Amino acid sequence: MQTDFRIKRILGGYTKLEAQSEFYRRIMSGNYQYDVELREPMSIDKYKEIYKGITIGLLPCYEDMYSICKSDLRALEYASMGIVGLTNGGCYSDTPALKCEYNEFRKKIKRLIYEKSFFLEQSERMIEW
Repeated sequence: MQTDFRIKRILGGYTKLEAQSEFYRRIMSGNYQYDVELREPMSIDKYKEIYKGITIGLLPCYEDMYSICKSDLRALEYASMGIVGLTNGGCYSDTPALKCEYNEFRKKIKRLIYEKSFFLEQSERMIEW
């Protein structure tokens, strides 16, 4: 069964002026490949609320200008909250996030869900980082 889907990048902390800029839109959307949703800047407490209930966080890195300019901050945020990060590399290569190829994401997610000891081991690695 083939499933059609679109990737949406959700980006926070951008001002309306930046969001309206054609330059930012082109970079953030991967040259218009992805839909983009922008969130207004928010308090740190409200920001932490976004992560409540998340145990596995995806850290995909695409080969486009936006991804090339990214840092590993998202992995650090995940680690600070005990969220297991799952990545295909890029800017997250030097983090303790679980590494896999694009076509292995689903397999690794299932393993994290169904093998509690594996999940706990990965979570500890993230927290220790």
